[in-house]
Amino acid sequence: IAGCAAVAVAPWAVMNWSVYGTPLGPSSVQASAGLWSAGDVRAWLGVLASPTHGLAVYQPWLLLSLLTLLPAFRRRLPAPRVSLPPGWQAWALAVIGMHLTLVSSWRCWWGGWCWGSRLASEVIPLAALFALAPLGVLLKSSRGRALVASLAIASALLHLPSVYLRQGRWYGAEGRNREPAQWLWSAPPFLFPLRR
Repeated sequence: IAGCAAVAVAPWAVMNWSVYGTPLGPSSVQASAGLWSAGDVRAWLGVLASPTHGLAVYQPWLLLSLLTLLPAFRRRLPAPRVSLPPGWQAWALAVIGMHLTLVSSWRCWWGGWCWGSRLASEVIPLAALFALAPLGVLLKSSRGRALVASLAIASALLHLPSVYLRQGRWYGAEGRNREPAQWLWSAPPFLFPLRR
């Protein structure tokens, strides 16, 4: 796997070296300019829960995985029918944690002129694995199916305005390409078309 990755990265590393003087690209050159800062709790919270980029805001169905933390719910989980690789949960959590740390360490953790959870999109498939067992339990009851359906509809409704209502103007119209704007619960981008 490492060899395949090296072959895939090699042309980009050569291009970065010829243009920027480093195989890691322009962001590594800019690191000395203070664009990276690990350990910023506000940025971590922003990546997880801000109204403009929060993973839990734009992918609310991922919160189903938190049900496994409740002892009463855990007792209802059936035994797995297939043998899963030992340690898969620790590995998945480590990958998710490292990715979210990387995103939140970037000075512009909100991703510039965008909104939604796109900067955390790489970890969504891994995080979804944790929601599978709760889904299996919830889909057995009418209340559970209603909860799952409402979370799926909420996820879709949060994204539809960007596709059909040109809500990318949320940033441009009011110059909101700065960190404080990412916390405006009074004017979140998914409600921008309704506020005109």
